[in-house]
Amino acid sequence: MSHRIFNTFEKTSTSAGVPYTQVPSGSRLDFLSGSTLNLGGNTSITGTLSVAAWGSTYTDSALRVGAYGTPIADTALTDNILVSFNGSTATEKTSDDTSSMALFVGMRNTALTNQPHTKLQGILTSTLVYANCFDAYGVQGHVAVKADATAVAGGTNIGNICGGSFKATVDSAKTATGTVSGVLVTLEGAGTVTGTHSGLWIDATVSCDNGILMSSTGTMTNGFSLSGTITNLFTFAANGAGIVHGGAADAAVQGYIKMVVGSTAYRIPYLADTDS
Repeated sequence: MSHRIFNTFEKTSTSAGVPYTQVPSGSRLDFLSGSTLNLGGNTSITGTLSVAAWGSTYTDSALRVGAYGTPIADTALTDNILVSFNGSTATEKTSDDTSSMALFVGMRNTALTNQPHTKLQGILTSTLVYANCFDAYGVQGHVAVKADATAVAGGTNIGNICGGSFKATVDSAKTATGTVSGVLVTLEGAGTVTGTHSGLWIDATVSCDNGILMSSTGTMTNGFSLSGTITNLFTFAANGAGIVHGGAADAAVQGYIKMVVGSTAYRIPYLADTDS
């Protein structure tokens, strides 16, 4: 049985021939525990939808599409299926540098209250593969430049256009104890991989300057720091792919590359690209 209940401040009217119910500004509409708000297809929400609180278990959520463990079934997949879509158009704000976001997610714990069993995650995605598929990604991002554009940061042409950006910041005069990293990549599982198994894969389908570019405005103690069991530091497809073997007598040493193995420092000399 369904009950349709309105408070005394209800105002029913029409706009462009479409009936609607209006709740005055500052009013509140409460749904008690166990209530359900069903929105039909192509339902529009104008303004801000605010959720004050939700339950305390892992399966509780402020806003939910489908149910945890019982996802919505896409039985006739003929196009892109979007569980949630956020779209916006950026508008320039000239007074300062403005971030334009289609989606903002914020997470924090309570100041001065230790929570040693709490894992803070701004966004957690989970992709479970139970059968063959075209590809599978936990998160996939795209930036597509559709017209001539210059990324300007701080008034100079040094801005970034990239598919993903991650940052770990420690505020001044604060101490972070642990492993602080901009990106953490972890491979887990004891299953068999048929194909290439990599912690990081860089695939360039166009000509580019660098596979990996490192820069530092501070002091980067180590460009690479290796630990654990590593069979080969570098592997080349074939002789000549990355190292060219010279013929005549070598030229004079021009400098060296310093490396540390364990606690012992070594130097690898390099020569001018010419035979003496």
